[in-house]
Amino acid sequence: MLVVYTEQLQIPQQELLIEWRLWVNYWPRSWANTQDYNAAIPLDWYLLFRDQLHGLQWMLRWPDHSRVIYTLD
Repeated sequence: MLVVYTEQLQIPQQELLIEWRLWVNYWPRSWANTQDYNAAIPLDWYLLFRDQLHGLQWMLRWPDHSRVIYTLD
């Protein structure tokens, strides 16, 4: 299941992704560049879940900022 998360990852989301590291890959979708040193900040994310269960759990926790792009049934 491929999901777009349309916000910056906060601590709770980061901790969950680290815990689920065997079931999910994630990478930045877009960046914001600022004038600060080394300050390219990911604005939103692609999340690729290896199973539907973890993808559905993510969607239930953050439905307002998550959108399913692709799923294998």
